[in-house]
Amino acid sequence: MKSLRAVLFLSIALLFISGCAASKLELVSSSMRPVSEVASADVQKIDLLLEPYECVGLKLTPSIKKGEVTIYRGIMPDVLFGEFYPGRIRWNGIAVQEDGQEFFAQFLLSPPDWSGNFLWTIVVDGNPYSTAKVAVLSTLVEFLYSATGEEFSIEKRKLLLDDEEFRRKFVSQRGTPLADLKEINKGEFYEKVLLRWNAWGTDKGKILSPLGLDEVKEIAAINPQYGFGQKLIAEGNFSLCADYIATAVGIGIDVFRAANGNVPSAGWDFNSEFPNRRNMGLIIEYVSQMRKNLIADINRSNALIGRRR
Repeated sequence: MKSLRAVLFLSIALLFISGCAASKLELVSSSMRPVSEVASADVQKIDLLLEPYECVGLKLTPSIKKGEVTIYRGIMPDVLFGEFYPGRIRWNGIAVQEDGQEFFAQFLLSPPDWSGNFLWTIVVDGNPYSTAKVAVLSTLVEFLYSATGEEFSIEKRKLLLDDEEFRRKFVSQRGTPLADLKEINKGEFYEKVLLRWNAWGTDKGKILSPLGLDEVKEIAAINPQYGFGQKLIAEGNFSLCADYIATAVGIGIDVFRAANGNVPSAGWDFNSEFPNRRNMGLIIEYVSQMRKNLIADINRSNALIGRRR
């Protein structure tokens, strides 16, 4: 973990000295052919389809290691809580420029803003133009969402995964211009979030996650068919790190923990089914608790302002 932090700190420093371009994005699909997500100097291979163990953290791409990313805020559509489960942080997405260049984007679940909207923290590999369009995908790439929460059905899923021209046109017509989103200070995000996260080794490369060993074990107990223990190799300090994304996921785990483990899961995507309605109720409780916390924070802030007057 210390070596990873040193690399990231060095990357941030070098970023302001040099301005390297992001490597070309090549999308591969595990549903179509075997996946080898090995990056060369100028090609980054990404599988847009997510396995459950990948959802617990941010994929550590070459661009993230070098500090060659841009970070934005977006609005998460409430309907995607149909794919939420305790410990889930990430959904995959794409940004497309007018010249057709694609950029890998990772959408991280974040607490709601003062309007009550749950937010995305969007980590985009590279530095696309502000006119580039960005969109997030459902777990099995059946729906596409703009970064402001609009939903679009993907009727030609295989074509979107395999045909670059079709995919770029689809995203360009439905995505959100990056210029319409608030950009987040990259240095602060690295320092206050990523550098505090644990590293997990997987068969698709490293994942950075606020989840600790205990939390991962709990998720594995709820979702035994996914074999988290076989997929993840711990490489961190194994504690639940304290930052705004960790706070959001931690509350979700606490809600399900309070159910005494009686929450079996049959999947994390829209096609999976709840074994019982209790699972649905716990997700509603989680969303409600996050919004209750927001209201409490607003009331506290208003009370402080009133006292100053």
